[in-house]
Amino acid sequence: MRLIFARPKGQNKINPFNFIRLMKSFFKTTAFVVSAGAAISLSSCDDKSNVSDVKLANTNDSISYALGVSVGNSFDQMDLKDMNYETFLRGIKDRMDSTAAMELEEAEMFLQQEFRRMQTEKSSGNKVKNDEFLANNRNTEGVQVTPSGVQYKVVTAGSGEFPGPNDTVICHYRGTLIDGKEFDSSIGGEPAEMPLGRMIPGFKEGLMAMQKGGKYMMYIPAELGYGDQERGPIPGNSTLIFEIELFDIRKAQ
Repeated sequence: MRLIFARPKGQNKINPFNFIRLMKSFFKTTAFVVSAGAAISLSSCDDKSNVSDVKLANTNDSISYALGVSVGNSFDQMDLKDMNYETFLRGIKDRMDSTAAMELEEAEMFLQQEFRRMQTEKSSGNKVKNDEFLANNRNTEGVQVTPSGVQYKVVTAGSGEFPGPNDTVICHYRGTLIDGKEFDSSIGGEPAEMPLGRMIPGFKEGLMAMQKGGKYMMYIPAELGYGDQERGPIPGNSTLIFEIELFDIRKAQ
């Protein structure tokens, strides 16, 4: 996914506000007016022991259930584990019946405020854990620290040239969080070709300290990564841990 670019192009978590607008449009245009005789088979799930035993007798049932699966996936990505599903379904019905207790604009404003609050709380808690990790990690044998705060450990020393700030590097890398969760990797495919001018500051700085042929472990503080902003699978205030092997350097023209 190349999330280490300064402007990552990987998938982000669902934006609840765009999702609301999408669902509003869907309900308005379809109104669930479908043929009851065209049932959709889900036989491909029959071999799974943990699959729901829901009965989908017709297309209307299948569309309804498919929407529920899609919405549930969105809630899962937004970490909404404690939803009041009865109230949620009541909100859908009331909106479609034009009897909702909230205007759409009011609902969207409320959600925006709540999601911002939730993200801030999550990010603040994450900062404490990640700051503690870096404070302990800097005392680990073999770990060196740059003036800006990037921590790195030489696994295999290189012997070639160093990359320049505008060069393109050819490398393999694996990125994880402090809990070991992998968020990005080039391993298993072709080595990545990455222009350093487009990398996040900490990744760029770390690579410029490597020699061709070297393999490093790198620990990038959030302020040299994505800061307090959530980026796809990367929570706000996250330390980025990379295992990097530098194969070659393409010098800037």
